[in-house]
Amino acid sequence: MGRSPIIILNPAAGGGRAARRLAPLAQRLSAEVWRTRGPQEGADLAREAVARGPAWLGVAGGDGTLHEVVAGLVESRADVPVALLPVGSGNSFARDFGIRSLADGGRALEAGRTAQADIFALEHADGQLPFVNILSFGFSAAVAALTNARFKAFGAVGYALGVAIELTRFEARPIACTTAEGTRFGAEPMTLVAFSNSRCTGGGMQIAPAADACDGRIDLIEVRALNPLGLIRQFPGIYRGTHVDTPFVRTAQSTRIDFDDPTRPALIMVDGEVRTVIPRAIYPVGKFPVFTLN
Repeated sequence: MGRSPIIILNPAAGGGRAARRLAPLAQRLSAEVWRTRGPQEGADLAREAVARGPAWLGVAGGDGTLHEVVAGLVESRADVPVALLPVGSGNSFARDFGIRSLADGGRALEAGRTAQADIFALEHADGQLPFVNILSFGFSAAVAALTNARFKAFGAVGYALGVAIELTRFEARPIACTTAEGTRFGAEPMTLVAFSNSRCTGGGMQIAPAADACDGRIDLIEVRALNPLGLIRQFPGIYRGTHVDTPFVRTAQSTRIDFDDPTRPALIMVDGEVRTVIPRAIYPVGKFPVFTLN
């Protein structure tokens, strides 16, 4: 069983209420709680935690906290079971495993079942960036950048505000790439091009309704250039996953994506975080065990 379980907590998650919400569960499970103190510290804590050989490693935060912890697991080549304990504003990845709340995360731990979740990586000009939920270009990245900068504390409402503002100023651009099967995407100006390992983003938006976080394939979603009115009409369908049935959207699944222009910087949203990189390729880099209710 190893030593005591360790939970990595982002105390700023959930509007700063995460620590209070987590405390009863952590006490019941006899788990140590390690708090992040700033951006990217989740990866450092994950490396330190796995060196201790915990019985399991909990992630209490949102998709951004999980993103950091997974980066630490990849660097450590660790195989420790991960408990998803949603206390953040996004928590999209956990939905694929039947976990929508902190209580669900506790029940998954008690059930003891795990699934082998995929880890993908974006290879870019400055290195490799692991991710488990979604990496996207275009409108979604612009919305995430604005939301993180101004509205993150408001959760889903803040994301909706970001969407409303970006609708008035977003400009579609090409994000050209090619799948392992030789199919090209994003060559024309696009509203967004997303690469999803799991079904949801932004909480409950089913951007990739056919995705399976354990099948070793990335789901590609291409949304052609739309004017603001067209985006407003199509946007509600993302919550139901019906947008993929419209003529404006094209999808594919692949084990590898190569970008056509490896010299052009691009704004990306990766697992809820925003960066600017020069993208080269996307491919799987491993798996990690996740407690699941499914």
